[in-house]
Amino acid sequence: MKLTVTQCRLMAGVGSLLLLLVANGVGGEAESRTTGVKLRYKLAQEAVDYSDLNAMAAATGIDYPVLVERALDGKRGAMFLLLWMAGNASLDGAGAEGYSYTMVRVAREIGDKAMGEAARRLDRESLLPVRDAFLFEYGGDGGEEEAVEAVRRDFPTLWSVLAKAAGDQGGADQRGAAPEFEGDGKAKQGEGSR
Repeated sequence: MKLTVTQCRLMAGVGSLLLLLVANGVGGEAESRTTGVKLRYKLAQEAVDYSDLNAMAAATGIDYPVLVERALDGKRGAMFLLLWMAGNASLDGAGAEGYSYTMVRVAREIGDKAMGEAARRLDRESLLPVRDAFLFEYGGDGGEEEAVEAVRRDFPTLWSVLAKAAGDQGGADQRGAAPEFEGDGKAKQGEGSR
């Protein structure tokens, strides 16, 4: 497989970001380092109890509660990595549900503009699972169109990035099932319950 210059730069950039985050205490080994980091935000403290999600994140070298803490602090690299996880960490079942639940709440706390800026740095394949995660969280019983409208209303900047990646003009072509994520950056549809 021949990689384009852009793909090589993206891979080098993600690798550099992961090294930088590990050096700054966001990443971790298979065991969580959360106990050594004071978590001030309630959402980050709650994330400590998401055992499935924490194990999946740790397999990618990420201490998830610390990542949530840093994203809530407005750290750009942490916001990017939080979104990047959607398509690049092996998330499924309860881990995928915990991820989408937490990610949307972090987005609400830090705001649409900051999340939109972080999303612009992701490639298309990483953005599609982010889109699926937001639609899953907003899905409810109202249907796909209502989920799209709700996400678009709450996150207009972020949604424009996500819709563009999906090739949506008006956001009408949406998926509504719970996202399950594979480590190769592609989302697959699955059933989930909260």
